[in-house]
Amino acid sequence: MKLFLTTLVGLALMVVPSWGMEIDLSWAPVSHSEVAGYKVYYSSTTPDVLNEEAGSPLDVGNVTSTTLTGLTETVYYIAVTAYSAGGGESPYSNVVCSTWMPTQSYPAEGETNVPVDVEFQWSLPPNPENYTFTVYYGPVGGPMTEYSTIPPVSLPTLPTPPAAGLVLIVLCGLSLTLLNKKKLVRGFVACSVSAMLLTSCGGGGSDYTMAAPGSGGGGAKALLEPNTTYQWKVVADDGSVQVESTSGTFTTGS
Repeated sequence: MKLFLTTLVGLALMVVPSWGMEIDLSWAPVSHSEVAGYKVYYSSTTPDVLNEEAGSPLDVGNVTSTTLTGLTETVYYIAVTAYSAGGGESPYSNVVCSTWMPTQSYPAEGETNVPVDVEFQWSLPPNPENYTFTVYYGPVGGPMTEYSTIPPVSLPTLPTPPAAGLVLIVLCGLSLTLLNKKKLVRGFVACSVSAMLLTSCGGGGSDYTMAAPGSGGGGAKALLEPNTTYQWKVVADDGSVQVESTSGTFTTGS
């Protein structure tokens, strides 16, 4: 049965919320002769414990899609397992959410020799300026305490070009088109630069501050103990809904 359990890791799951808090689910079938059906686990409180919700797990039989109904209007974390006729059950598939949820990018799950001055990194939503991000971490077996609350990302905004700058560019371009002389080429470049300087002055400067370091995602640095296994997660808050990542584990180096 151990072979069965290790074979059934990595179910693909897609969530499409619909009206009335019904959630349509579909997932890739598991190619194994012992598969007798699937169970859907879901929770409205945490992605780490999915069997505390009333009705969870839901045995859907040997199908690869179902609809969760009768749900309250809140965020749900969902995963699927496969089971055999003999009672064996696979680990969870990847956990998904009825809305966007952060995913950890560094440290990766189970990563070792992580620097003690680690920089936690995670994905950002399409509208990160609406969220604050809080990192929780602590040694495995103990509580995870709040580390840092990262303010929302302030996205860059392009200044509105003043009409004078646009007119200047158009006039220079028109002159170049009509006369097509080298001197006017240089003149057009100078005019364009001047116009760009004018546009950069108009409308005010852009306000751009990253929520945290990291390429394409959020991040926050912490100083940890060496040779210690930690667990961590990220909680995103848009002012009305909190969504959290699954808890990941990693081990620091010496």
